[in-house]
Amino acid sequence: MRRLYKDKMDYSKISFTLFLTVTILVQVSGQNAKINAPAQFILNTDRIQIDCQPAGSMYSHIYALSILKNNRPMVSVGRSNGLTSIAWYDSGVQNRATTNTPNLDSLSTAQLRVTIEATNTQCDDQAMYTCRVAGLDSNFNVVPNNEVSANISVVVKPDRMDEIVVSPAAGQYSEEQNITLFCTGTVGAYIHPLSITWCIQRNGDIAPSDLESDSYIRSITQSNAQAVGSGPTTSCQFERTSTVVYEVANIDTDTTFWCQITAPGDSPICGQGTVRQQQSIEVAQTTMSIASTDEVSGQNARINAPAQFILNTDRIEIDCQPAGSMYVMINALSILKNNRPMVSVGKHNGQTSIVWSDSGVQSRATTNIPNLDTVSTAQLRVIIEATNTQCDDQAMYTCKVNGLDYSFVTVPNNEASANISVVGKLFRCNVFSTSALYSINNVTKA
Repeated sequence: MRRLYKDKMDYSKISFTLFLTVTILVQVSGQNAKINAPAQFILNTDRIQIDCQPAGSMYSHIYALSILKNNRPMVSVGRSNGLTSIAWYDSGVQNRATTNTPNLDSLSTAQLRVTIEATNTQCDDQAMYTCRVAGLDSNFNVVPNNEVSANISVVVKPDRMDEIVVSPAAGQYSEEQNITLFCTGTVGAYIHPLSITWCIQRNGDIAPSDLESDSYIRSITQSNAQAVGSGPTTSCQFERTSTVVYEVANIDTDTTFWCQITAPGDSPICGQGTVRQQQSIEVAQTTMSIASTDEVSGQNARINAPAQFILNTDRIEIDCQPAGSMYVMINALSILKNNRPMVSVGKHNGQTSIVWSDSGVQSRATTNIPNLDTVSTAQLRVIIEATNTQCDDQAMYTCKVNGLDYSFVTVPNNEASANISVVGKLFRCNVFSTSALYSINNVTKA
């Protein structure tokens, strides 16, 4: 079986989520100073606004306001020779910020404000900011306890997801062949950088689902987060690469893989991450087949069943019917799986009905309701479609016929059994003995 790879370029476009945010200001008051500042800001999305002003009722005269960054002077406003002027000490902030020139003549107007627009924010704006007020009381003494500080943290959301790389590259894939998918993207700068997650959506699926729990996944690994960028953005945004090893299955007729990173507060649903990529592979679908059937006959029972089936490729069909010429009446037909009742058909009060004893098979199989009135039409058939086959369908199946002869005596030697073996996905089914794959065990019971 060969599988074809198809690169769909329209699936290779990165998608972004638009963030609409409102910065929440936190007010911190000391005894005689007050600072208003955001507790955090989203890099290149939120504007930073820091206000420094006096607090309390001790002041009668304000002659200077200062804002410090990590205990170093950043900007101040003061009066000299009757003029109010701004003095900057941190040119790195000055080049990106604006400030007012407050009126220091009254307490109500003595407020120093520094504003950094969203597009001018940088990683190193994450810092501790201190408001310092220089003023005198009514006795012309310097007012003490004149400082208060607030911390501002940076939040960096993921902003890039590279195209998913598949190896081997475009070509043909065989069932059970492993392919490797690589996904690289930025993972933000939270306390711990975010992780890359994977999803899968097969043809017919309503929505993508978590790839990690998929039965065909072999491994998912993730590299350590590495800082990206240069200058002020170094160590602010991180990136990492995730690698998936996936085993191609015949059900991958048109399978889409999703790689995404979800920032806190955004939707974690598969296919709706903050940044995401998707890549489809199209695998040539082989024609579903009915596994070749072998007939096993006991003296008075017959079972038709495949000696083997290919998982998810072959349909399983099991027929149970009487054999020989002793029967004049059929009361019931039963199929057992590993000597345990699986399904039976019988007549009760003139009605023919099916009774399932194995719900695990029942939920995946279909069966007929045979006519038990004649020996020729008394045939119980169980069908499991290829896509519903499972590893534990490998088993010994027994056909049991309950019927009477011309003397209305139960016909003996009424069972016949056959083994069905699974082919393909051996390690997944924990089948290691290939010599047993092609065997068929004919059993006649007295």
